Amino acid sequence: MRTLSLRTSFAPLLAGFICVFLGTYDNTALAVVLPTIADDLGLDLQIAQWTNLAPMIMSAALLLVMGNLADRIGHRRVLYAGLATYFVSALLAALSNGFAMLLLARFLTGIALASCYTVGPAFTIRSFVPGRRARALSVVGITTSIGLVSGPVLGGYLGETFGWRTLFWAPLAILVLVMAVIWLGPRLRLFERLWETPQRLERKFDYRGASLMLFWQGPLLLAITLGNDRGWLSPEILAAAALGTVVLYFFVRVQLNAAHPTLDFRLFKLRDFRLPVLAAALGFTVVIINFLLLPFYMSLVLGMSAFAIGIVAAISPAMMSFMAPLGALWAERASPRHPASAGLALLVVGTVLMLLLLRTDSSVWLLVGLLALTGIGLGTFEWTINSSIVGSLPRSMLGTSAGILATARTFGFSLGQSVWGLVFTLAVTSRSGGTVALEAPPEDLMFGLRACFAIGAVVALLAFALAFAQRDNPPPATEADILALRPPGRGER
Repeated sequence: MRTLSLRTSFAPLLAGFICVFLGTYDNTALAVVLPTIADDLGLDLQIAQWTNLAPMIMSAALLLVMGNLADRIGHRRVLYAGLATYFVSALLAALSNGFAMLLLARFLTGIALASCYTVGPAFTIRSFVPGRRARALSVVGITTSIGLVSGPVLGGYLGETFGWRTLFWAPLAILVLVMAVIWLGPRLRLFERLWETPQRLERKFDYRGASLMLFWQGPLLLAITLGNDRGWLSPEILAAAALGTVVLYFFVRVQLNAAHPTLDFRLFKLRDFRLPVLAAALGFTVVIINFLLLPFYMSLVLGMSAFAIGIVAAISPAMMSFMAPLGALWAERASPRHPASAGLALLVVGTVLMLLLLRTDSSVWLLVGLLALTGIGLGTFEWTINSSIVGSLPRSMLGTSAGILATARTFGFSLGQSVWGLVFTLAVTSRSGGTVALEAPPEDLMFGLRACFAIGAVVALLAFALAFAQRDNPPPATEADILALRPPGRGER
């Protein structure tokens, strides 16, 4: 067994850091310069937003596929392929002379980010001894928070000072430097080379399942993401939802009869896997209320400037970064169940307090305190519940478990955006007599916000119950345990 030290762990830890950082940087930095891109290329803002939607939808549809592939052919191969794809996509985006070329580049970025989201956490976990899994995931959490905070700042500065194409040139330079360090370091005997997956799954890759997954997740995510803007009964949204639902039906049938499925539904029979996955998905659904609706509250109700909104919005990610290692230490001393439950309890309390205390004339400091409280809860909960998910499966399925937790987070965020956007819009328009939601009076906006907080508190309470129902430090399932769940006569095709 490989002995872990700084010399042996440096390369995989660096690889994990750059993968996680690239993912969060790419999502947050580009959002700041969307108006600039639209103006420069002569696009409507709704068309320009596809530069962010394309990689989000593509990466979400491929997360499980990439995790599954990494467990079979090796994490290092998927990492190199993903970083090479990111390099090509960023270069194409930086050199693009029109929207078609930029959109193609962004779809390629989605493929690259899917590999980053899965092998990044996997390499970080492997840089620590098995008993420090929660600590490893806290490093992922800190890196994510760094990307969330620095992305908008760097995006705004680079876009305003040097132009929006600089946002694609900058990661190219970082990527070349990191890959040079990983390649030259072992040759200069500074550290050992990036090692390969210690134990691969000896299974065939499920090509049919992987293809079907792309064609049901993509349309459904598209419908969920754009439903509020385009109208849930618009022809394109109905067509996307219908296509995704039909392909999902065939995907489930194929997976139930596959010998080695891309998404093994048998895993959800494992209590120690099912509970944290559901708790994570519900928790992420609630968290998006703060990121989606509170900026509108600060702007339209409190009248804050864009700069002030950015500063206040950074409070929650900053507290997440601070609490991630503390939650990890708590999980290692006791069990991931305890900090995950405590974090979700704080999320419930914070959501209820926002429901009861926020007014049209509330102090900014009150909002800062409430965001800090929910940030503490999220930082304590997110990476310890992820530790429960990863720890419930065999170490040979590390890529698969990373893909599942990334999928739970992505679907929670995507579903949350649509659900809370719909609840907010319906509540505001019903109270204001049909006025466009964002043009309604402050009191009507507060009514819509409180409706979201009230429902969100119930969802957060359910997530808390699921997290609390976990066992303390259960042993991971073995491959034999998972195979034993297969019904007789299934899995032969």
